[in-house]
Amino acid sequence: MSTQELNLSDASGNLIDASGNLIDASGNIIDEYGNLLNVDGNPVDASGNLIDIYGNLIDEYGNLLNVDGNPVDASGNLIDASGNLIDVDGNLINENGDLIDASGNLIDVYGNLIDASGNLIDASGNLINANGDLINANGDLIDADGNIIPEPKDIADLCADFINGVWDLLNGKTV
Repeated sequence: MSTQELNLSDASGNLIDASGNLIDASGNIIDEYGNLLNVDGNPVDASGNLIDIYGNLIDEYGNLLNVDGNPVDASGNLIDASGNLIDVDGNLINENGDLIDASGNLIDVYGNLIDASGNLIDASGNLINANGDLINANGDLIDADGNIIPEPKDIADLCADFINGVWDLLNGKTV
């Protein structure tokens, strides 16, 4: 075999590999127009992202990508893997236009969890009132462990009961 038989090339000087693919000077597979192709013969950009028949960048599942290879919706807005929009500040926006965290929970602009009514809540779903106190679903004031904190009037009543009980004991009454 001669050296010329091993180095086949087309009229433009592109090499032809053993599989019949055109190879450019950088070693990339190209089509007859010089467009880059992947090993499956599909058009790709310089980063290896697929290009659809309309010239749009797409991933292996056919989802649109921007020039940086990030997923976008049909309007060109950045989206995450779940289809939530990503705004210019990097916040996630659900289909209702609400801010959400990475788990899909509603949040306020400060990243605090909120319920569907816009009330601040903790990770357990307890309401956080304006004083920063936790309120359970029954409307009871609770501590961080979920224990009900008696209202001040309840404490006053308990104290009164205690004092009355002590008074009764001192006066010989059975309690």
